[in-house]
Amino acid sequence: VLIILLLQRPSWRARVGFLTRAGGLAAGLTLALYVPFWPPWESIAGVLGETTGRLGFSIPTLVVLALRSLISPHLGSLSPHEARVALFVIYDLPRWIAQGLFAVLYLRLLIHAWRERTRPAVTAFRSLFTYLMLAPSFRVWYPTWLVPLAALEPGEGRAERAAVFCATAALSVVVYGYVWGWLRAHLDYLGIHAIAVPLVFIPPLVISWLFRTRISGQ
Repeated sequence: VLIILLLQRPSWRARVGFLTRAGGLAAGLTLALYVPFWPPWESIAGVLGETTGRLGFSIPTLVVLALRSLISPHLGSLSPHEARVALFVIYDLPRWIAQGLFAVLYLRLLIHAWRERTRPAVTAFRSLFTYLMLAPSFRVWYPTWLVPLAALEPGEGRAERAAVFCATAALSVVVYGYVWGWLRAHLDYLGIHAIAVPLVFIPPLVISWLFRTRISGQ
């Protein structure tokens, strides 16, 4: 959206002026909203840590748990250096790969949007959907962020994808809150994640694939 707004300005002087005015207004409004939670940089650092450093209920987390089950039993036989490398492979490498993959896909989406003159709401939906699929940290309410974008541009399966994603995320509460309670003696963290994570993330991807196949077929 910012790129589009800047391109609509006739000169670099107008663009700098727009950035100065809009940036000052945005910064002032943000600081005003953060006054009850002062200092704001602590809250911002917490958000960044939540979205980039914390693992929880996501595809990268499932990979971490699988690697931990395979590697952790052998940590005691490793040298200190080898143990540090193993811990990096278990806990950090999946997160960095997921974030790197998102960066590549996001850049690809931006290039496609530029070339095809894609509507901003469509590109925003695609970008956010991609982020949610690869985010190290995921919460049950995150798919609701897709709903207003899908309402603006419901075509090409976006409305269906948002609805299914919200529904499967809500079903995860049943899996973690009830199913795991019934089967706790038989399921560890890896086992329950192996049930819940595919349940949440695979159906929206299937919906996306079906609509993309239908569009390409037409």
